[in-house]
Amino acid sequence: MITVSASALACASAPARPDEALEHALLEIRESVAAEVLDAILNASPRFFENLVLDLLHAMGYGTSRTDLLRVGGVGDEGIDGIISLDRLGLEKVYVQAKRWQNSVGRPDVQAFYGALRGQRANKGVFITIRYSPRRLSTSQNRSKVLCSSMARDWLRS
Repeated sequence: MITVSASALACASAPARPDEALEHALLEIRESVAAEVLDAILNASPRFFENLVLDLLHAMGYGTSRTDLLRVGGVGDEGIDGIISLDRLGLEKVYVQAKRWQNSVGRPDVQAFYGALRGQRANKGVFITIRYSPRRLSTSQNRSKVLCSSMARDWLRS
């Protein structure tokens, strides 16, 4: 019977070069931090997630200042969680929907947001979610400027 120590197994699976070892360690740290942050987001309030999304969009260049971003989410928000004024007069706006659901977001959710945009006579909207299913999102409403992606998860991984 051959026995192998845990340290020998670790050495066998470890990258051969120091730069590979550093890259591997960095990847593990990023994945661990991303999982912790995602867990914190999922356990936070919807209000926290809506503000986080607005802060993220502002960091990406939406709105000239943080005061141009307005959180309107809550009971009776009519499907709009935030409004971003793109110009000083507030004439050009982007409407935001932020979903941090445990389950995947599907076509009915995006269609509801599309309807909310139409109700506001909006031509720009951003739908941000933690989880989505591209297969469940296919829709003939590709004309709309609704961006539906898993930006929060992608941002955490970068």
